[in-house]
Amino acid sequence: MATGITVVIGAVVAVIGAWLYKNPAKFAPRWGILNPQNPRVQAVGRVYGLFFIFFGLLASGTAVWNLVPRVPVTIMGLATGGLGTWLLRKYLSRSPAPAVQVASVTVPDEKQPLLTRNWKKRLVVTAIVVAALAITIITALGSSDSTRIAFATAQSKAVIKGRLGEPVKRGFFTSGSIEFSGSTGHADLEIPLRGPKGKATVYAQETKTGGVWKINALQVSFDGEDQRIDLLDSDSGQP
Repeated sequence: MATGITVVIGAVVAVIGAWLYKNPAKFAPRWGILNPQNPRVQAVGRVYGLFFIFFGLLASGTAVWNLVPRVPVTIMGLATGGLGTWLLRKYLSRSPAPAVQVASVTVPDEKQPLLTRNWKKRLVVTAIVVAALAITIITALGSSDSTRIAFATAQSKAVIKGRLGEPVKRGFFTSGSIEFSGSTGHADLEIPLRGPKGKATVYAQETKTGGVWKINALQVSFDGEDQRIDLLDSDSGQP
């Protein structure tokens, strides 16, 4: 079952690569800052197409050769990917049949710019969208139940109050990951703290069972120090 899925996924990736190699102008979307008609942009598109073809054929070939006993799977997979890419590239590079020429008109070559006409405006819009998305993710991460529980627990510890002073506040750039499905989940967080006396970072690992978050590990590292203090062990401040 897994072999069949790998073969199918690899074939799909190779087909996408072939399409991209055949249509390199599609590599740069029209709403982007790169000009799809520029030869250098199209060259990069073809390179990406070849990468997709190679890795797609490599995945499919490796999965198939894995079924054959006493065969060096890695070598045969690489050979399949390389040979298949070369053959497919040769096929895709064939020039189409010449069309019937009704009239011959000489048109001077127009040098295509690398960037689109409105690339500055589009770059600003793209940066705004990316920044808004990043702020949304950071805000959602910081306001999650797992983050609030970890911060409240760390904030109540004597070693935190003693080293940072009061009040202890949470920084904005909480990072990490939260995965949950229904009433179960897992969180791995890095929460910045600050107080009148300094700054620190809390590292929390939590699991969600039956809809309730439980802290499995909670450590703190103060700025300028490499050691982490286990906050669940005691308030003694020992690493």
